[in-house]
Formats: sequence, C-alpha cells, structure tokens
Amino acid sequence: MKNHLLLWVGALLITLLSGCATTSYQAINVDEFEPAKPSLSELDNWQINAKLGIRTATDAQSIRMLWQQQGEEYQLRLNGPLGFGTAYIVGNSDQAEIQKGEQLIITSPQQLAMQLTGIPLPITALSWWVKGLVSPNHTTATSIQRTQTGQLESFQQAGWQISILSYSQTGAYWTPKKIAGRQGELSFKLIISDWQFSNNKAAE
Repeated sequence: MKNHLLLWVGALLITLLSGCATTSYQAINVDEFEPAKPSLSELDNWQINAKLGIRTATDAQSIRMLWQQQGEEYQLRLNGPLGFGTAYIVGNSDQAEIQKGEQLIITSPQQLAMQLTGIPLPITALSWWVKGLVSPNHTTATSIQRTQTGQLESFQQAGWQISILSYSQTGAYWTPKKIAGRQGELSFKLIISDWQFSNNKAAE
C-alpha cells in the first residue's frame, strides 16, 4: 500500500512539472511603449547657422546667415556685403519685411531675396530643401535622384536645379550640410555649420 502511494505521488509531480514546462509567456515589446520618432517634415521649429554664397553673371558675394524657423514664421539675420551691413528679416510664406535704417520694407519673400542678393531665392522652398526634402508648397519636384540610402541627392523645383552635396548627422537625423542651386547664370551654395531643433526629439 505504501509503495502504491509513493507511485501515485510521483506520477502527480511528473504531471505538474510537465504542465509547467509547456506554459508559454508572451514577450513584451518595449518599443510599443516608446513614442515614434517624428519625421523631418514634422520638425518645423529649428535653427541653422550657415554661409550662403551667391553668384550672378557679374557678381559674387558671401553672406553669413542665422535662420530661425517656427512653424510658418521665420527670422533671418544676414551679415555680409549687402550694402548696409547686417540685415534682420522676419516673414512667412506670404510676405517678408526688413528694417533698413528708419525705412521698413515689406514685400514678398522672393522679391526681398532678389533685392538683397541679386537672385530670386525662394525662401519658403529653401526651408524644406535645407532639411533634405522637396517643398510640398511649390510645383512638383522632377528629375529626383537619391543616394543609395534613400536621401535626396538632386532634383528640380521652383525653377531651380538643386544638388545636396553632403549630409551630416544631427541627433537621430541626417540633415544636409552642403546644398547647391542653379538657375541659368544664377547660383547659390549653402554650407550649414550647425543645426538645432527647438523640440529636442531630434537629439534623443
């Protein structure tokens, strides 16, 4: 009788252990609890320090630029041979204004760029190009070429042939470091030395 009891207890333990061995547990994906990284097109609060080179058929100049973008609003500080030293510009996609002594000039962004630099630089389109993106607010980009890693390399938009010559890493993103544009005899080259995103997600 004692032996039968021992056999019964042993069989019960084996059954319980085999049941535990087949119990499965669902793994928790930690990434599901982390917020998705926003795309560059969603990051519209940023600042760059850059040097802008301008060339026309008869002239060439180099301008230092501090560009602050907040949504659709921007502020530019330009230093260089503009004829009156430092220029402060504020504007949006519809209009831009510059204080020149006691005179306040208000016009379209492209007309103001023409007055200052001698070329019709499309500021609102450039605010997308500097992030390595085509502008969604201008004519459809054509002749798009990409690098092997999928980054924009060259395209045509708003009357300009744009080439993104190099990229650098800014936090979790790759952003253009050197951009060149050509429109007939007019050309520009933008060399970005520093990128900052106001919403710090880019640095995470």
